[in-house]
Amino acid sequence: MKSRHAHLFVTSLLLLGAFLQTVRAAHRSPTFRVVAPSPSGELTVGQTFRVVAEAEADAGRRIVKVEFFVWSSNLRVGEATSTPWTAEVKPRDIFARARFSLTARATDDSGAATDSEPVWLAMRDDATYPPRARAREDRLISKHLPGSRHEGIPCLAELPNGDLLCAFYSGKYELSDDSAVYLTRLPRGAREWEPPRRIIGGDDGVSRVNAVVLAGGPGELTCFYSNIEGGRNFEFARPCFRVSRDDGVTWGPEQRVPEPKYEHPTGTLFALKLIRLMDGTIVLPANRECEHPDPKRGWTSLFYRSIDAGKTWTESAEILPTPRNIQPTAQQLADGSLVAFFRPRGRNAKLWRSTSRDGGVTWAPLERTALDNPSTRSDFVVLPSGKLVLACNVSPVDRAPVNLLLSDELGKTWRVNRAIETGPGPYGYCAVLRTRDGKIHVAYDTDRRVIKHAVVDEAWFDEPAVIYAVVIVGGTNAPRSLHFSNNLFHPGSQELSNVELPP
Repeated sequence: MKSRHAHLFVTSLLLLGAFLQTVRAAHRSPTFRVVAPSPSGELTVGQTFRVVAEAEADAGRRIVKVEFFVWSSNLRVGEATSTPWTAEVKPRDIFARARFSLTARATDDSGAATDSEPVWLAMRDDATYPPRARAREDRLISKHLPGSRHEGIPCLAELPNGDLLCAFYSGKYELSDDSAVYLTRLPRGAREWEPPRRIIGGDDGVSRVNAVVLAGGPGELTCFYSNIEGGRNFEFARPCFRVSRDDGVTWGPEQRVPEPKYEHPTGTLFALKLIRLMDGTIVLPANRECEHPDPKRGWTSLFYRSIDAGKTWTESAEILPTPRNIQPTAQQLADGSLVAFFRPRGRNAKLWRSTSRDGGVTWAPLERTALDNPSTRSDFVVLPSGKLVLACNVSPVDRAPVNLLLSDELGKTWRVNRAIETGPGPYGYCAVLRTRDGKIHVAYDTDRRVIKHAVVDEAWFDEPAVIYAVVIVGGTNAPRSLHFSNNLFHPGSQELSNVELPP
């Protein structure tokens, strides 16, 4: 009897497996591709354009809708529920107009969906092509890891031996379930960064984002990051950290940073590098994104504080201006006070500024600076001279160019503004660090696929800009045209272009 029951049980499992296999085959995601606009085309700023897609479902299924997104799945800009699969995209729908990705998601009547490969489009604006000021040094930190279509959000740290670290995250797309934290190192005196290593995540279906590294005693590193748990939005970000005792070769168990109880879905993300105050307190900038009915509580900034070398943490009150803000960066001044800058919500905005006189526990009401900001992260350092160096995108709508600014008045005004990267971009998520040798290091990502590294110093800001001149001598051997090479500057910059010469 037992043998007969066992046989029936095995037979039932086989039939169930066959049924499930049939269901899986019938629920395969539809195929999809974008056929227009052409990714090689360049659009005009302010131009409304139409996107067209082709989609085909599995046999026995039909497509019920196609959605179009800018920047992976972050911003939906159109939807079609019948053929032809087309939508009109207006300039107000575009998150960053210098260069952006367009993807689409096709869903069939079973609910199965698939996302297209991204199509990259550029919008030309002369404001993104200012003269380029060459840094002392330029190098790549990371260039398009295998299988990654989203790579960036860098953060820099210096080790006691002078090595430089860069942490960032990478995955198939923003917030994909394989998004993981990577770490790379530039040994002191070396010319090239070591290949990035995946240190946290990427193999358990949990997206890890926005990493910040703190260097402690010999061999000790703490990596702060957020897990995206329970959804595909930043409102589901849970703050975590891990500790390494061997310079990042191995990492201890995941630990949680304490959070209050939330009435609405709320995610906590780390913003930029930590700072150590004169009294030893560690201040960690952070922000929260919330599905809150009160608009001013949707994006808020805060600062974690630790007075026991990171063993325990308290948090400041949330900073709630209107319009909203996230991704603060802070530094301590010579008088012990703190100054901070904040990313604004929305395009055509100004960078926020605030100060604290109690070590980051409370902050003065935010005030708008004169600097345009296209809703992107900025970072800064304070020099021994008391001057501030800020890295950002000075633009109302474009994440381009990458600007380095110098202030003699604690960020109230800016005396020097130089672009170290020009062109359509997008370039963003600048991170700045002043190392003990006096160098100023800037890291930023481009196209969310490449992370770059530039180095300057304080004297660089007061040096005259380099001017290139071409002298043409007439005669039978005179050239008929000029071509300006990319290894000097981007064609079209400095009001120059590749043109036929007049007789």
